[in-house]
Amino acid sequence: MALTARQVLTLLGSCLLHLMVGSWNTFGNLNTYLTSYLRQNGSKEANYGQSVWYTPVAVTAFTSFTIISGLIVNRIGTRITCLLASLIYCGSVALTSITVKKSFLMVLMSYGFMPNMANGLLYSSVIVNCIKWFPNNKGLVTGVVTGVNAFSPFIFIQFQTFYLNPNNVKPNRDGYFEDTQMLSKVPQLFIILSAIYGVMGLIGICLTFDYKDSHPMPLVETDANDNPMSTSMVNTAIVSEDNEVLVVTPSTSPHHYSVGQNHYTIRRAIRTRFFWMLCYINDDHYLAVVLSLSYIINGIGGVFWGKVLDVLKFRDTIIAINSITAICTFSLIISSYVYQKLLFVIWDFVLFFTMVGVFAAYLPEVVRKFGDRNAIAIYGIVHTGPVFVSLALSPVLELCLNSFGWFPTFCTVGAFNTLGMIIIMVSYSRLK
Repeated sequence: MALTARQVLTLLGSCLLHLMVGSWNTFGNLNTYLTSYLRQNGSKEANYGQSVWYTPVAVTAFTSFTIISGLIVNRIGTRITCLLASLIYCGSVALTSITVKKSFLMVLMSYGFMPNMANGLLYSSVIVNCIKWFPNNKGLVTGVVTGVNAFSPFIFIQFQTFYLNPNNVKPNRDGYFEDTQMLSKVPQLFIILSAIYGVMGLIGICLTFDYKDSHPMPLVETDANDNPMSTSMVNTAIVSEDNEVLVVTPSTSPHHYSVGQNHYTIRRAIRTRFFWMLCYINDDHYLAVVLSLSYIINGIGGVFWGKVLDVLKFRDTIIAINSITAICTFSLIISSYVYQKLLFVIWDFVLFFTMVGVFAAYLPEVVRKFGDRNAIAIYGIVHTGPVFVSLALSPVLELCLNSFGWFPTFCTVGAFNTLGMIIIMVSYSRLK
């Protein structure tokens, strides 16, 4: 079937909006300058160990406002939700130009919490909207949008590095910059970035169109254990070629049936079994280039894993992702002994290519299982798992990083990937 203009424009607008919020993933590059500036100005005790707190704060904000987005998007629409998210995102980046002169805690709120409020409002809402426009290519469309999100840092890391550190000034032996002239440009950078994001957000919103329910979505997969339908209703269900159950309800005629879409409410989704199964190189320019290229690989990986999801389905896709990630995190230490820069690039590229698959897989699976009406809020609730894990592990990782170094930290991450893979293999029903 030929694509309509609104389908194409909505996909382009969604990609542009994700290009905007995806820029927060440059934090790994920006953190060196941000922490160094704080040490000279607002918070002299700032260190990289404290930086682990950005993750739980960001994940908490993202998850909370993903749930809120799911509750409001059906009332005010995707476009208005994205407008609100864009205003918050641009405002928070501009505000950081002030808070960076004050304290670490204020930066944590303005550049850790607030941008991810916006990210939570926008991220899932535009993807679900795209899935509605492209019902036969859920995984691929999600992969394209998340791939663009992952590609964003490639653009902005280069800009940040060559604006702040064009001469490749080296940090001190502890990894902090001390060049006052270079660090003085940090607040201005946030003003410039805010203006750029504002233009991107405005164009993206103008291109995005809300999907109208007059276009029926494919029906969601259910099973007898998860769906409180009667036995007789299950017996009359129609199973499509990709194992999706079409719920059939009797019409006024005893010989004809009308097919209805099975949308789960949030409360109903939480009660199902399915829901709980989801549950140092001292060369700044080298690292900036590697990190930028990593996000290109990340973007390609998003498209790749989206297509893999359409073929293998959720369970096998997640097992593959967790297996590769665990192997890489356990073995990353090899790159610190031989061919340091070369092996670091290889391991880094493999990790970035693989980990984006999680984002490409989860949301389409939630839509497929629970329907699109409340998918955003349900996805947000599923995402509370990482919130609790991040909050619980942040003190452990901070202690581990400051006391033992990077390798035990990577091993901890690898252990959790392995545990997740085992849980999926044992508990998650095979969906072919």
